[in-house]
Amino acid sequence: MASIVYLHEGPVTLNNGITGESWQVQTANPVNFRQVISDPGTLEPIAIHAQNFLPPGVECPPVVIVVPGSAGLSPNHIEKAELFTNAGWAACLIDPFGARGVVTTAANQAQYSFAASAWDVVCTAEQLPGTCQIDVDRVGTQGHSRGGAAVLSALCMSKLIGVQQRIAGVYAAYPWCG
Repeated sequence: MASIVYLHEGPVTLNNGITGESWQVQTANPVNFRQVISDPGTLEPIAIHAQNFLPPGVECPPVVIVVPGSAGLSPNHIEKAELFTNAGWAACLIDPFGARGVVTTAANQAQYSFAASAWDVVCTAEQLPGTCQIDVDRVGTQGHSRGGAAVLSALCMSKLIGVQQRIAGVYAAYPWCG
């Protein structure tokens, strides 16, 4: 089993030498999608950890938000950030688990809601342009399993509630469907 990576433990350095720039995403713990859409004033706030990886010599690169699945952030996600930066794209890794005190949701998906997973992605997309120089018209998301469900739901949610930052692309590999 791959080891879990917690972004609050410090900056991650990719094998290509790029070190992540740490920041916190101001997000929330919605109980369900109805709360986000109909009663956003009651959302319980939380800050999750994120790191941006910017390719050297590329001015305003496109960015991909990398969202972990049920097993949490792992070396596999770090490798994805390296692949993106090697291709001239920025990558933003988010750790929705650490701040919530969750190790894995594989055996118990109810430790935090799928609405919270999607909300993390929406909030990251909205706040990301304020943390680094990226092409705000080319913000993509990618996730596998629970992360795949999160990026699909985030796209739908952002359209429903009319958020400022548009998600330009979604890659959802085997999204968790319960």
